[in-house]
Amino acid sequence: MRCRHVVALLVVFFGLQTVRTYGQVTATWTDSTGSWSNPANWSTHTVPNNSGGTTYDVLIDNGHPSDILTYDVNGTVINSLRIRDIFQDSASGRNLTTGFLDLAPSGAVNWTHGGTLTTGGYNQFGGLGVSVKSSTFNVNGDFFASNGGVSIQDSSMRVDGTVQLFQSSDNTFANSSLKVGVLSIGEGSVITFNNSNVSAGSENGAIGNQAGSWLQLNHSTMTSGSINSDLGDYVFLTQGSILSVGGITNSGGLDVSNSIINVAKDFSNDDRNGFSSPGRVDLSNGSSLVVKGLFSNGGLNLIPYFELNGSGNSATFGSVHNDGEIQVDPGSSFTVTTGGMTNTANGTFTLGGTGNISGGFTNAGGAVLLNPTANLVADTYSQSSGSTDISGKLRTGAYTQSGGSTTVETGGKLTTNSFNATGGTVTVNGTLDPATVNFATGTNLQGTGTIVGNVVMAGTLMPGLPGTPGAFTVTGNYQQLGQGTLVDLMSPLSQSLLNVSGNVVLGPNSILQINLLNGFNPLGLTFDVMNYNALFGQFSNGTSFWGDGYLWNVSYSENEIEVTAVSATPEPSSFLFLGLGLLVFMAMLRRKNTFRFSQSNSNIA
Repeated sequence: MRCRHVVALLVVFFGLQTVRTYGQVTATWTDSTGSWSNPANWSTHTVPNNSGGTTYDVLIDNGHPSDILTYDVNGTVINSLRIRDIFQDSASGRNLTTGFLDLAPSGAVNWTHGGTLTTGGYNQFGGLGVSVKSSTFNVNGDFFASNGGVSIQDSSMRVDGTVQLFQSSDNTFANSSLKVGVLSIGEGSVITFNNSNVSAGSENGAIGNQAGSWLQLNHSTMTSGSINSDLGDYVFLTQGSILSVGGITNSGGLDVSNSIINVAKDFSNDDRNGFSSPGRVDLSNGSSLVVKGLFSNGGLNLIPYFELNGSGNSATFGSVHNDGEIQVDPGSSFTVTTGGMTNTANGTFTLGGTGNISGGFTNAGGAVLLNPTANLVADTYSQSSGSTDISGKLRTGAYTQSGGSTTVETGGKLTTNSFNATGGTVTVNGTLDPATVNFATGTNLQGTGTIVGNVVMAGTLMPGLPGTPGAFTVTGNYQQLGQGTLVDLMSPLSQSLLNVSGNVVLGPNSILQINLLNGFNPLGLTFDVMNYNALFGQFSNGTSFWGDGYLWNVSYSENEIEVTAVSATPEPSSFLFLGLGLLVFMAMLRRKNTFRFSQSNSNIA
């Protein structure tokens, strides 16, 4: 009984082994040049296709690298495909699916007739690689290539796994030939790394991207020694992708959405050092572009973030439209060559290094921050709203402000041929160095700094800051016209003062306004309001006026104007009691006169 059981088990075991051996076989190509569909060309004398209970591992290796196997069927599914010779499709619409595709020293795949080649993984040690033209190549798993690569022409490629391009000293791509560890993206192609990690070596592997193609990363991470893209192609990053490269050359454009690009590797004496893109660079939806090395670009349309991280870096653009955040760290440079730069209402431009803007800088409502180490040079600078804060240096041919605020911080310097403000507030705590400064009606100038030039004031000048008196200096002439107003702040510890090195001209309608702070009582005290070399004219206040509750006498001397508080305006309650007393007195007088009139009439009677 036991013997029969053992025999039965042995029969079942060897039967299963027989089925297993029969179910999965290796089909080896035996001909030189021929067609896939010919059973005589296979060691199994059957055409490989996972059907009828048989699964195939296909080996194409007859020892003649120049031999060609032509795939002339459609819809084949096999376990694996290992190629040592040349494998190509024959006609349009041929589809092949394999669990794994392996190329060895002399293997090559040419898929050029509009079909789809799908593999669960790709492994290449040597060989000529895969050339795809007007077709589709999908890798559902990992992708590894060394001593060869993939050339995509007018096709699409998708990789869902890890991508590695082998590191090698041969990292160039030229004349449409495949080099070591290269992914070449040709005209009209779309490459998508979907949830992938892509590596092209620490310094060497390269990705070449030719005319009219797209390199697309979708929720992927890609690391490459360099990316070389030519003639109008585009690179897209979407859905949280991260691209880290040593250098990028991109002639077409770069579109980044909710993703990050780090051009962080630094190659000494290498033309791939950084990022070169004559086309546009567009960042949106929370993206960032951090560059170490040279960055040159035809135009930057920035929505969220761009940074030149650290020192020794440079970025060059044809034009810049900033709707996000640009940060240039100390020691780095930011250049716009022709088209100028616009900083929109959502834009922030922070400069810690050197900036050169040709074509003019326009701040249309955003924030411009020039840190103490910043040095910005622009043909012209205009601001319609927003803010410009200068702790470093700004040099421009003409500075115009129609709104917003400009602040020259202590230690900062704004140098310009002309400065014209028609709206907003200008705060000078550092140095404003123009030939002429014009402030129109409705504008405000304040601070404790210096203007090196002549000032024409039709707005309001307040030496000091709101709530804090201070001294303001004009090294040229000062002319106060129209309804121009000088506001003098006085507090118990300090008072405002305008120092003018040149001459002062006070127009017929110019105004002196005194504001007392912190309950200060100036009665009987004399204060300097303005110093100058010579004076022409007087304030419209004349030599005596009421201001902030006190009567002030104004003294116009040869080199200064002084004011003295000589009396105080009675309190409103005093006026009230005086009025009530007068009314009572008049009532009593009227009553007395009425009584006398009655007595006189009685005597007559």
